[in-house]
Amino acid sequence: MRGVFNLQGEIVVLELEVEVKHIAEALLKKEAFVDYPMAVCAVFVMLMARKSGRVDVELRDVVRVLREGGVPEELAGEVEKILRRTSDGWRRYITAFSPEALDAFIFDPTYEGETEGRFGVPTPASVAILVRGLLDVKKDDAFEELCCGTGLFSTSVGLEVPEVKSIDAIELNQEALTIARIRAYLIDLGGKMNVRGGDVFALCEDKASYEKIFCHPPWGLRLKGNAPVESFISRLPVSLPQMKNSISSDWLFALRALYSLKDGGRAVIIMTNSAVWNQPDADVRKFLLERHFVEAVVSLPPKIYQWTAIPTTLVVLSKKDNTSVKLLDATKMCVEGRRMNELSDENIRDILMTVHDEMPVPCPAFPAEELIARESILNPLFYTGDDSTEKDMPNAVEFGTVMKSVTRGATITATELDRLESNSPTGYQYLMLSNIQNGMIDAELPYLKDIERKLLPYCIKDGDLIVSKMGRPFKVAVAKVAPGKTLLGNGSLFIIEVDKAKADPYYLQAFFESERGTALLQRFCLASVMPSISLGRLKEIKIPLPPIEEQKKIADRFRAKIDEVALYRVKLERAINSLRDVYDQSVTEG
Repeated sequence: MRGVFNLQGEIVVLELEVEVKHIAEALLKKEAFVDYPMAVCAVFVMLMARKSGRVDVELRDVVRVLREGGVPEELAGEVEKILRRTSDGWRRYITAFSPEALDAFIFDPTYEGETEGRFGVPTPASVAILVRGLLDVKKDDAFEELCCGTGLFSTSVGLEVPEVKSIDAIELNQEALTIARIRAYLIDLGGKMNVRGGDVFALCEDKASYEKIFCHPPWGLRLKGNAPVESFISRLPVSLPQMKNSISSDWLFALRALYSLKDGGRAVIIMTNSAVWNQPDADVRKFLLERHFVEAVVSLPPKIYQWTAIPTTLVVLSKKDNTSVKLLDATKMCVEGRRMNELSDENIRDILMTVHDEMPVPCPAFPAEELIARESILNPLFYTGDDSTEKDMPNAVEFGTVMKSVTRGATITATELDRLESNSPTGYQYLMLSNIQNGMIDAELPYLKDIERKLLPYCIKDGDLIVSKMGRPFKVAVAKVAPGKTLLGNGSLFIIEVDKAKADPYYLQAFFESERGTALLQRFCLASVMPSISLGRLKEIKIPLPPIEEQKKIADRFRAKIDEVALYRVKLERAINSLRDVYDQSVTEG
């Protein structure tokens, strides 16, 4: 701590954390015209000036001052280039702060949010601690970070394990690269840390050089057609499935990490959830499972990132004989906040101890062959979700056993619908998910002029069970189709013809609307930005199937409740409409 004078001339003791906050407020406020990269560069220059005995430094002297402090020529030029985007105004905001506070600001991840995602999505501090625990970088390990951003993770590895053999970090964004180089320079590992600028696929040596690798790649990139990527793909084993345009970029980065990994080495990649279950990536996942490269998968809690709500997963790859894969659902292992969730020290410890089998209940592990048989899906929620929803279920059968047939909704574009839609009543109507509310289908559905022959397979019959393909929450309803009418199903829904000798459609709806049924649908859904359920998974759901007579009793009670709710909806709609007439009626009645 140090003393500073306030405006009244009184001594005020400020803790280092408070000083750092004051630096951020001074530099990042609008009057200073400084953004985060400029703020870090400005603080770095002032810090180096202080170390050489200077109180202040002008912009024209930046390179000279940095050279005198031993800063490499290339880095000094990068810093000056960034600072030339603003005037010397920043100087007056930071001349009063201590060297300790200036140094602490450069390494404080709190204010990287000021970049508003310009350097991709930064790894949350708590997730970074978890990743370091999973990697377990040892003395004499060679470590590489792909897409290192501003270098916080790599420098934290250097500070945590100063005896590390080497740290190589790669970043494409120039401003992020400069900040990473500043941090690498300040931790001073005696030349063992090297931060390179460029494409990670271009900067890829032919020999495996690293014991530990971390990659938090930018998500959703279209990398096909990119020359360095195409060159990298050509170097991969011929036995690797043909890369498709739809493959997630997450797996390309994972393959890049694996390419540089030594035998016995380990890599951790942060992926979007869809990459661990979607169909386009199934062949790549299968390839890695067959060769026993997948060691563990950990589903992270939701709302863990500042700039995105995309659910994510940690995938641990290693060049060991991983005949089984540890799958851990950590989606609830967090401290929930109003806007964001965070992993506490206790959460991190529990996750690490579970993965390392140091807890009383070991981490669920599944044979690679079993996962391959399940479409190589690596989402822990598919296998390790709470099975209490299926316990003590009487007469349990798979849902698919009571289905006579299943059709998906048609895929008709908005333009096509505009062409087919009729403004007057006809014998043709269509149903979309938006027409299902609270288990009921709207009484008034839109009309069509006609239904083309090619769309007839997507028509709904009276008594069909409708289940939405997309959640949450999932929508379930029983269709009522009057004689002489034709109803077309459109959109992301399943049209299920129920074997009525085995099951009552309304009984099935009652079950799926129940707490237990809802939990099962949620458990079996594919976790992504827009959760969905596949037909295969839907058929596998266990449902209780009592005798048909008992089903009909439950179905009758459920239908009575639906009718009751429908009546209340009509009354509510009338009451709402009557509100519009209050004024006119009052004026008329005088």
